[in-house]
Amino acid sequence: MNKWEREVFMPKLAKKPMTDKEFDKIARPYDKHVYENIRSAFNNIHNTVGALKQVDKLVKDTAVKVKVDCPVDNKLTKKWTRKGFLNELKSGPMSDERFDYIMNKIASANTRKFRKEWDIQRQISNKIWSKVDCGKLTASAKNRKVA
Repeated sequence: MNKWEREVFMPKLAKKPMTDKEFDKIARPYDKHVYENIRSAFNNIHNTVGALKQVDKLVKDTAVKVKVDCPVDNKLTKKWTRKGFLNELKSGPMSDERFDYIMNKIASANTRKFRKEWDIQRQISNKIWSKVDCGKLTASAKNRKVA
């Protein structure tokens, strides 16, 4: 993970969704090409969590019963892809055991070189997911040991 990603990009993504305008201010053309998928995935997580929080506020202290389904599990299975990993992050929190399984069994040797980068993304994703009370997601994360 380079200094720009570690000190500028990921901290901003951890706080709130990043607009195109904000991204244009901090990113070079190369960064835009490489990090657009990551920005999009984290924006999606923020938006999903925000929507779940709004629904929770609307139905609190009322007699209306509403069922809110959290995102469906999207598990990386046989072949490592960056898109697959980001999709799994978008589907809910990822446990340490699940991350270890992905890194040891699915990820390529080249991917394993960047384990810290992927773990930071996972931790930030889990932090965003922790803002919403979704017991089903938490239980699912604990059970996600194998594909």
